[in-house]
Amino acid sequence: MGFRFGSAANVTAFQVPPANSAEFVLCTFAPVCLPVDSCAVFFSWSASITVGASITALVFRIRRGVDTTGAVIGAAPWTNAAVAGKIVLLMGCYFDVFFAAHSPYVLTMSQTGATAASTILAVSVAAYVL
Repeated sequence: MGFRFGSAANVTAFQVPPANSAEFVLCTFAPVCLPVDSCAVFFSWSASITVGASITALVFRIRRGVDTTGAVIGAAPWTNAAVAGKIVLLMGCYFDVFFAAHSPYVLTMSQTGATAASTILAVSVAAYVL
């Protein structure tokens, strides 16, 4: 019989988006401390964004690691149609099963067709060990 560690919900401040379509780290989850038995980690995120010029979609991913080269959690990214100049509230969630203690995760974003950066108004992320 294993035991459970408390879930973590702290996060670094969100990053300013670039004025292009490159994927970037929007924010970083605290390292998740997994128990010794099998478990899942539930990730939940939301973001309020003013969409930048010429952007047609906002694409979000959760990745293992500290940058955009880490393994993507989930089979496909969250792609959301967007209209330049509009304020959008987007959210998503996903489960991950991974057995490495103190594993960091990041929420990344890219802006399809961007010629100007979007403005991030607020970001909320949480990771729960189940």
